[in-house]
Amino acid sequence: MVDEAAAGARGGGGKEMQRSAVLGAMVFGIHLCSLSTASAQADPGRMRLMGLAQFGFGGEVEVNGGDADLEASMGPMARFEAPLAKYFVLGAQFGALFWQSEFNDAIGLDRQVMIDFDVVPKVPFVRFAHRRSFTELYAALPVGFSLSVLRDQPATIDDVGPGWNIGLLMGVQHYFHNRLGLVGEMGWMRHAGSHDTAGGGNIDLHFNQFQLQLGLSYLL
Repeated sequence: MVDEAAAGARGGGGKEMQRSAVLGAMVFGIHLCSLSTASAQADPGRMRLMGLAQFGFGGEVEVNGGDADLEASMGPMARFEAPLAKYFVLGAQFGALFWQSEFNDAIGLDRQVMIDFDVVPKVPFVRFAHRRSFTELYAALPVGFSLSVLRDQPATIDDVGPGWNIGLLMGVQHYFHNRLGLVGEMGWMRHAGSHDTAGGGNIDLHFNQFQLQLGLSYLL
């Protein structure tokens, strides 16, 4: 009788230990799942890396007082953004805009190029948080240094000259749970450049265009 009771106690203790082990494993599994879900959530505080295609429409280019209508412009752009506060993001971007006047196109000249190096202060004024993603509406002010590159021009004109650019954009970014995001921006951009000539003079040019930028972003 004593041996049977002892054996029953040992059996009951073994089952209790098994139940405790199973319960502990379940709790640990739930904890791991919660950590995995949290790591997959899109976080507005993360730094961002973007690849964009930029397009310019309309406008005129003015060259030393004369002007000509512009064709559509286009080019690639890369941007890095770092959120510095809840409602302030600072970015740095590099892009190349290939532009052309209707006059130059008519006489068979190549597209000209503006290479931009900008800082991009950005203010997200609306943010919609979802379960594992978020959407952001914002205003951005790209401003910086440009290199104006003229192609198919006479040898008496410097091919490369200094310039600048400034713009005002409204944009939207939507990030999914896997940190990948879609970017759309539109607004106004102004470019200017200056080129020296062999006779000691210079060629000054500047133009404004409606700007559209579309691309992808990734939360680092």
